[in-house]
Amino acid sequence: MVVMILERVPPGLRRELTRWFLEPKAGVFVGRISAMVRDRLWKKACGQAREGGCVMIHTSDNEQGFRIRSWGKKGAVGRRLRRAFSRPSAVNTGSFQYRPHACGGEPRVRST
Repeated sequence: MVVMILERVPPGLRRELTRWFLEPKAGVFVGRISAMVRDRLWKKACGQAREGGCVMIHTSDNEQGFRIRSWGKKGAVGRRLRRAFSRPSAVNTGSFQYRPHACGGEPRVRST
């Protein structure tokens, strides 16, 4: 399962992603695609985002069962993710460090 959230990106990029994903809400894309297609679409989104931002959440073989990638300017999506992952809870005991220009990079999670 892959979820991509895009902010302030060109309409052509959103049209391109609707070929692979469902778009239940403007800028939110959900679908099941292979890892190769996922990585290629991520690179395409990062390359065409211009002044916007991208966040991708996808399944992974780790303790939480998912990974988060982010790229672009700090926007509302980045602020919400930072707040959600910085609060200690029963499920999440780490904190999320937002890296705005980490195209293809993984977030750093540290124990608290």
